Amino acid sequence: MSTQADLHMHSTFSDGQYSWKEICKSVLNSDLKLFSVTDHDCIDFYKQKLPSEIIDKLLNGVEITTQYKGKSVHLLVYNFEINDPHLNKLLKELNTARKQRIQNIFKRLESSGFDLHYNKQKEITTSAEIADILVENSYVESRSKAYVKILKHNEFPELSYDLFPTLQKVLEILSKSKKLLFVIAHPGFQFYLETKLIEEMFELGIHGLEVYHYSHNRKQRLYFRRLCKQWQKIVTGGSDFHGNSLSPHKIGKFGLDFHQLKNFTSKAKLNFTFSDSKILL
Repeated sequence: MSTQADLHMHSTFSDGQYSWKEICKSVLNSDLKLFSVTDHDCIDFYKQKLPSEIIDKLLNGVEITTQYKGKSVHLLVYNFEINDPHLNKLLKELNTARKQRIQNIFKRLESSGFDLHYNKQKEITTSAEIADILVENSYVESRSKAYVKILKHNEFPELSYDLFPTLQKVLEILSKSKKLLFVIAHPGFQFYLETKLIEEMFELGIHGLEVYHYSHNRKQRLYFRRLCKQWQKIVTGGSDFHGNSLSPHKIGKFGLDFHQLKNFTSKAKLNFTFSDSKILL
């Protein structure tokens, strides 16, 4: 079946290559009935003058940077109001942490002899953007190569997530808001076969897992799906689109099929119903 929901993608407001207008155009040219733009610690996409046909398909989302027991956790938060005071206060704290982290990374690179030329007027908030700068300065051939050759997490302490709040703190803050959904993004990166840790996070208030992510193989999908079923948690999925040259799947080409979408909205108690041809509010 074709992809009907793509609940994970990024715009130029974080580390994506598509502007908000380009994302809207791609969504409208797809078969998607539901989508979410989940920029890193940023909800500026939702503050734009979005066309009504986009709003009808849109589930508010953001990818929050946090940590749990020494592991980085990317927390997908869905169904928020853009003026939510608790979320916006948290985003300010995260932005401060991001700026400090980026500053630390640049200092490390410069002290290591890297001569980097880039637009200092543009705010840089992610290590992926630093990877792009390394590409632009001909130190590596691609963003992925930058992480393999230079920005190695095990050799580059400045890349750690120590500056970011713990998962417990984030959930404590955001649980004050109503109807939010908390989903662990691409759990295969950190939590494949880590059943105890996943169950602990479920007990903390996590509502589900991003089972359908391009990085997961069949065994991983089965493992995470089984855990969600056992704990009666929601299953999500998305392309994690960053740009044509950065992602294996374009917008609307990876995520949930129609049956999975209906299960998601039902279990998540979202106020959406679907037909084969359109979304009904």
